[in-house]
Amino acid sequence: MEEIRLLTVDESNTYLKLNHMAYPRFPITPERREKLQTRLRDNGPDSPSQLYGYFSQDQLLGSMILYSYTINVYGHFIPACGIGGVAVHLMHKKEHIAKTMISYAHDLAHRRGQNLVLLYPFRPDFYAKMGYGIGPKRFRYVLKPTAFPSDSKKTHLETLNEADVQRTLDSYHRVYQKTHGLIAKSKKEMTMLLSSPENYAVGFSESGTLRGYLAFQFENASETNFVKNNMVILEWVNENRYVFEEMCAFLNSQSDQIHRIIVGTEDESFHLLPSDPRDGSDELIPSVYHQCGTFGVGLMYRLLDPAAFIEATAKDTIPETPPTAFIRWEIQDPFFSNGNQTIATALHEGRLYLTSRPSSVTIRIGIAEFSSLLMGCCDLRALQEYGKITIDSQEDCEKIARSFRGNPKPICKTDF
Repeated sequence: MEEIRLLTVDESNTYLKLNHMAYPRFPITPERREKLQTRLRDNGPDSPSQLYGYFSQDQLLGSMILYSYTINVYGHFIPACGIGGVAVHLMHKKEHIAKTMISYAHDLAHRRGQNLVLLYPFRPDFYAKMGYGIGPKRFRYVLKPTAFPSDSKKTHLETLNEADVQRTLDSYHRVYQKTHGLIAKSKKEMTMLLSSPENYAVGFSESGTLRGYLAFQFENASETNFVKNNMVILEWVNENRYVFEEMCAFLNSQSDQIHRIIVGTEDESFHLLPSDPRDGSDELIPSVYHQCGTFGVGLMYRLLDPAAFIEATAKDTIPETPPTAFIRWEIQDPFFSNGNQTIATALHEGRLYLTSRPSSVTIRIGIAEFSSLLMGCCDLRALQEYGKITIDSQEDCEKIARSFRGNPKPICKTDF
């Protein structure tokens, strides 16, 4: 008999072994076993993160973690499901266990009213087949400290520790309230960030209120030189430009100790900030383009009920001005047997509204691309040019694409 259910404390050793097969980087240690057992004691239906196992003949063959989140989608705060830690036993690969677990997660999330699902893929193409759309690009810069501007003083900066968890959390949530894509953080998450012995943090304090923070670690940059180190930024939050400027001055001041500062960002214009955006590799991309770092795709989004998502993220009232277009969406979702659906919408300033009005244009699109588009992660014109969608009116394509381009790309500072 096959079943998917919450894991219990008695299954901690089996889970650790399975998890180590999938993620060998994480060793099985007494400390990790103790933390897992503590976590499994609270592994109930109301836990914000739940560990599930796939069992066949009472043998644990797969596992996953489901997270209950609240995410900011264009100023609307909606429930979302995060899927992480997907693992399958080495002897049972290619038996559709992962697909079965993901289907279970979708059904459970839908029943909970979580019409948006997020995950970090081990392979994007694997999850694209399940309807997950590519999220924003993450850029990784490797910069000299002196490349950061130093026009500001550091008069408001202070070091942070575990005693500052609530102030730091308050600052994050003020930014969360106005930033598309951010996920609400728990006090536990912020405590882990500030209490880890390998982590350091500085904050911008104004009359006792924290207005931003920078958390980082050090990593050795040489196998033979122990004083040659990089600074790896873990999380950088700014409530305003003044916070950002003082943080940049702080980074600039580390030039006597730090070799390179490693920054990850979704900001496609970040290369305009440093005086020298090159990454130190001295590589050229033909003909003469200096390598300034790398980028990757990671976080993926999936809509389970597109109509419900549109309704939840629409503005309070439909604007009085005429919409850009009335669009009939023909959405293909082959992961579900009855997944294909048609939705009639009005488009105004990059946002969709459900409508009963006759459509002026029809767009045929897969659920993965539709999910990316509605989260602001891709361009409609690019989807059309690369053959990812079909649209029956080329005249309308550009004005529809132009409307969607006004949407900001999502930012995420939550790893799971």
